[in-house]
Amino acid sequence: MTVPWSLYQKSRPRTRAPHIPSEDPTSPQARYSQIAASELHKFELFFLFLTFLSPLLGALLLRYASEAILGPDAVSWFSTGFVLPSYTTLYITPPPTLSASEEAHQQLEHRVAQLEKALGKMRTKVAHTTEDVYEYVDDAVDAVEHAMRKQERKWDKYEGKVKEVEQAVGQLHAVTTRKEHATTLYASLLADISAFKSGFLSTLYYFTNPPPHKTLCRGHTLKTPMRSLSGTSTPLETIVEEEYAVDAYPLLARPSSITSSLVYRAGYIATLPLRAVARMIFRNY
Repeated sequence: MTVPWSLYQKSRPRTRAPHIPSEDPTSPQARYSQIAASELHKFELFFLFLTFLSPLLGALLLRYASEAILGPDAVSWFSTGFVLPSYTTLYITPPPTLSASEEAHQQLEHRVAQLEKALGKMRTKVAHTTEDVYEYVDDAVDAVEHAMRKQERKWDKYEGKVKEVEQAVGQLHAVTTRKEHATTLYASLLADISAFKSGFLSTLYYFTNPPPHKTLCRGHTLKTPMRSLSGTSTPLETIVEEEYAVDAYPLLARPSSITSSLVYRAGYIATLPLRAVARMIFRNY
């Protein structure tokens, strides 16, 4: 009985996988496939008929053998009919292909379970490693932050010192600049006072001294005769200098010069403070 049933299962048609493209119906290969499918269909029907007929043939064969060996009353028809339903388990039992697929599924499930278990272990290890890394990184970050805060305090201290030095340098520069300005102004005032003093004294000298008169200056005449360098006793001729006159005009005889000099000196003295302030503002010393 199992042989017709297994042949029937093998002769059943198989469906094409979805990812395999279908053949061209007009091609010779498709025609051969159709012929083979029709032949398999015939074998399928034949083996199915034998599957249903084989239990009856088996029962008749068993009845005939028991009568021939044990006698006609050895085995009843009821016992023979009771044995026949046991063959129906063949129809209930799934085909071998299904059993193979179930076994493959079981293997896959077992494999997936192993992979999940290994993945769980890996996740646990990764979690522990991550915690260790976090702890190490936290310690390193704390050390770096401490060093940075220490360095920042140092920089703040250095910046304070630099600012103090800058302020001291600025004050020193301001003092030096003021001293230079004062020195330059003092020198300028001294120059102005000296110029005014010299002009005033010269003017006062012109007014206080008596006016000179026209005098006649005579040149001195050499009394001793000059001797020649050649060693002879003949004296050289003496040259008598001519008389020349020096004319000196008094200061009062030049009124325009006196007026302009006085006006210039007065203006110079009057504008002295203004010029000093202008020099301080424009720093033109």
